[in-house]
Amino acid sequence: SKIDDQASPDREATGLTMDYQKCDRMEYRYVVTDLTSCRPWLGSPERDNVPKRVVEELESMGDPEHWWITDRSVRATFDRTWHR
Repeated sequence: SKIDDQASPDREATGLTMDYQKCDRMEYRYVVTDLTSCRPWLGSPERDNVPKRVVEELESMGDPEHWWITDRSVRATFDRTWHR
């Protein structure tokens, strides 16, 4: 999963544009409050194991300093107040 730490995420900064996919990945929002099973993308083994050109392309689509990742299930709450 990809998670960001922005209270009001920006479509460009999160990398959730609709440039490559037709669906709106910001239509709904879920909030994760316990990040204990998550880790920052920057400095992660997953990032280190991806070819440099792929990392550069991926990170050019957003602001990776706000990205968190996990390979486990995390509890998330649907944000009923979210309006994009």
